Amino acid sequence: MGELAAAIAAAAAAVSAIAAVVPEVKTTWAHFMSKYRSSNSTKEINDALNATMGVLRAKMADYQNEVHRHKSKIPSETYNQWICRVVEIEEQVKFLASKYEKKRKKSAFCLLPHPDLSKKMKKKDVEAAKLLEESEKLGDFMLVDQPPEAVVKMRTPKVETYPTLQEPLEEILKLLRNDKIKGVGIRGMVGIGKTTIMKNLNNHEEVSKLFEIVIWLKVSTEGSLENLSREHIQQAIVQRLELDIPGSSDADRVARTISKELREKKYLLLLDDVKKDVDLEELGIPDGKCGSKLVLTTRLGYVCSSMVNRVVNVKNLSQEEAWKMFQDTLERPDLMGNPQIERLAWQVVKLCGGLPLVIKMVGSAFKMKKGNDGWAHGLNDLRKWPDKEHGGMREMYKMLKFCYDSLTGDQKNCFLYSSLYAEDGDIYTQCLLECWIAEYFHGRRHDVRAYGHGILEHLENMSLLEEGASTEFVRMHKCIRQMALNILSDIGDRKYMVKARDSQRNPEIEEHWNEMEWISLIDNELQSLPDQPGCSILSTLFLQKNTKLSKIPQSFFKDMQSLRVLDLYYTGIESLPSSMSKLLNLKVLYLNDCKALMELPSIIFEHLEVLDIRGSGIKSIPAHIEKFGYLKHLRVSFSNDIQEVDFNCKVISRVTTLEELVIDVKTNKEWCNEMLDYTIEKTTTLNKLKIFQFRFIDQEVVDVIKVVGTTPHICVPKAGMFVNLIEKRDDILSSSFQVVIGRQHLVFPQIPNFYQYDRYVKHCSGQGSDPAISCVLSKADAFELVNHNGADHLWETGITSMNQLQGCFIESCKGIRTIVNGNCMLDKPILPIIGWFCIRNLPCLESIWEGPVPLGSLSQLKTLILSKCPMLIKIFTNGLVQQLSQLQHLEIEDCIGIVQVINQNDIAGQTSCALPKLQEVKLLDMPNLSSIWVDESLEWPCLERLEILRCPSLKRLPFSNTNAPKLSCISTEQDWWEALQWQRQEVKEQFQQYCTFR
Repeated sequence: MGELAAAIAAAAAAVSAIAAVVPEVKTTWAHFMSKYRSSNSTKEINDALNATMGVLRAKMADYQNEVHRHKSKIPSETYNQWICRVVEIEEQVKFLASKYEKKRKKSAFCLLPHPDLSKKMKKKDVEAAKLLEESEKLGDFMLVDQPPEAVVKMRTPKVETYPTLQEPLEEILKLLRNDKIKGVGIRGMVGIGKTTIMKNLNNHEEVSKLFEIVIWLKVSTEGSLENLSREHIQQAIVQRLELDIPGSSDADRVARTISKELREKKYLLLLDDVKKDVDLEELGIPDGKCGSKLVLTTRLGYVCSSMVNRVVNVKNLSQEEAWKMFQDTLERPDLMGNPQIERLAWQVVKLCGGLPLVIKMVGSAFKMKKGNDGWAHGLNDLRKWPDKEHGGMREMYKMLKFCYDSLTGDQKNCFLYSSLYAEDGDIYTQCLLECWIAEYFHGRRHDVRAYGHGILEHLENMSLLEEGASTEFVRMHKCIRQMALNILSDIGDRKYMVKARDSQRNPEIEEHWNEMEWISLIDNELQSLPDQPGCSILSTLFLQKNTKLSKIPQSFFKDMQSLRVLDLYYTGIESLPSSMSKLLNLKVLYLNDCKALMELPSIIFEHLEVLDIRGSGIKSIPAHIEKFGYLKHLRVSFSNDIQEVDFNCKVISRVTTLEELVIDVKTNKEWCNEMLDYTIEKTTTLNKLKIFQFRFIDQEVVDVIKVVGTTPHICVPKAGMFVNLIEKRDDILSSSFQVVIGRQHLVFPQIPNFYQYDRYVKHCSGQGSDPAISCVLSKADAFELVNHNGADHLWETGITSMNQLQGCFIESCKGIRTIVNGNCMLDKPILPIIGWFCIRNLPCLESIWEGPVPLGSLSQLKTLILSKCPMLIKIFTNGLVQQLSQLQHLEIEDCIGIVQVINQNDIAGQTSCALPKLQEVKLLDMPNLSSIWVDESLEWPCLERLEILRCPSLKRLPFSNTNAPKLSCISTEQDWWEALQWQRQEVKEQFQQYCTFR
């Protein structure tokens, strides 16, 4: 592009920016370019075209950058087509430009007119200008939402090792390949593995190739003879397809939207636990014109006959398969070696009736049995179960009752309580534990939370609870939950009411409230509650997920003096009634996600231990919560209002009983960092905190304080905050601790097996000398220094003593020139017990040690790793190698300045063995390395492994079968090995048998 074209392009860019604000400028520019393009000069036309293309390229680059920044969206087809047209015209203009240059060079003094070329250039200029005009309208249509995942993988055991379960899966896959088959039913009794087979189908690789999208729907709840409502199923479809439907309460409108979305897609619809015929058209599911299919599970024959044209029956496991599944569940090969126990176990498996769910539960129960007597008693108990007819679940009830009877009293209470939660729904383990504690299932022991975790783990091991969506959740299988409710009815110790959706229409509900200890009305679409139910013995009330419940009657809680747990999570309540003052024993109150609730009543809940108001409309924490004398767990939300944050911090800082503080931060990342700093500073007075956690809008979790066992884990952004913390908390620097200071605290520790160190410190993104961390480093046995600037050597970072250090990792510290400056230290051993040392990515590092090396320094070092230190020339200076008598592993990678590993000047006197314990040497990506040691004069008595890759200048090895008798593993490149020079050919032949070539 000529100077004139460049000027035009620059002007065009400026005009484009100004025109957004001053439209007249754009009009003037257009007039100017029009006049310029009307010229008959080929050169001027070429310059104009180049100017237009320059602006067009810049616009394309801007849009491409914008697309790259938005990872959650994808480019629209409109955008992609525009990009293709820009690329196409760019190629065409390049071709015209090359023709223009050829013609220009042929004309020695001036460029003669070329009408044909000028005409083509003008045409391309008009096309480019049109693309520029289109780009102005493209911004709003450039990005679109990503389509939903084709398949959402599900957690489930694989069936491939059990032919009775694998064969139905293969048969279903075969039927799905058949164009004439539209629907397949999986039929079998409860607990036989129908859902497991269908989950394996959902996850199968072939399914993702056969269909554009797979939709899994849970159609009913266990214990009910009906399917879920049309609206409930539709909402599940809407959620799976990620549709945004305003006014989604209109079921017909939702159906039309679903139908429109799926009409042109090849889908697989998976319906789990169908109780009655499902009208797919009413839901909005269109006919499978594109090869779409339906697969469902059911226990009922009539459902299969009317909805599908093929049925796959699932049979009980064979005795051999049941035996294998029982052993897999038991995980006790030591027991299976006992002939007597094997005989008893075989009889136990026979009683399980080939039901996978029963085998898993019973196997988990017998896992705890000890010796022949324990197994014999267990078998006798198994045979004594009473009959229980309930919807065809007699066998399942028997098995569950056996597992239940094997629990202790506390475990039984906790298990039965878990059945109050919604069927197959995720249960947040922390909330479950809090409710157990509030109900005194753990007694009044000191370690109630640890005891509760033990019970939770036991119930999971017994397969009575299973892991939920993540490790933070558990869930109860629908069959197990139904059986648990049956047991509650049978034992009669506790009166309970658990109602599924639509149960608010049952006229008996209010009449029986006064008899109940536990009431669960989760997700019932409740719109009202009784005015004053007489509930003097009620201890738990679950009302969560009733979004239409906006008001609670003023006298509702008047007779609930025994209430300990109240869960109003995600309800539509707008205020709390004055009768809450009667809740004298309330211990747990969940108000999270009650968005319409703007304030707490001015009631002193003297015994409240747990309060969760995250996501509610409550912005300012009421000052009177400091009078909640037993409040241990507080969960709140913070916005970006600094006055609000300041007020809330002051209130929180006065709740000195707090053991847990969780803050959800719903704002941008920049403000998050400021707010985190401020909040930590203001709440250091809470010296009983064992958990102090921030949860950010991008799902990032920062645990400022987390006490694991007796070890405090601390993460703070600044060293000063840590100092403030330990001044208030003398328990922080106890016998063990883990401290992370700086912004990179989410990076996993780099020191191998760091958990073996009792006192671990990581300091990130520091600057210059920081004496604030000296107190903690003097006690640390593991230390990581990352991205520290402004320090010439390690001790300039503020460190005064690291005599206890056993592991050290230093990375990306741009200013460090040497690790240890012996001239600055007293005449005493430095790092005397360090065993592992890694130095990585130090661009200015010139030496590991500068100045004198006191006797005993680094005397216990076993591993030394050097990586990406381009300025490092010598490794062992000032006789340092003489101190490394315990070194076992030496690894050097991508240190381009190193020519020799050990220099002749590094070895003092008549030493014949410099590194007597060295077992492994790794030399990687060392282009200038020419020598490990000059000859074969040194002994390497313990050297076993050698790895050398991409070291082209290294021509000789200082090893022989005499001085390295244990060397038996060599990993390298074959070409490099063949080019090596050897003093004796037999040495090469001896070592070559140990070579592995990369």
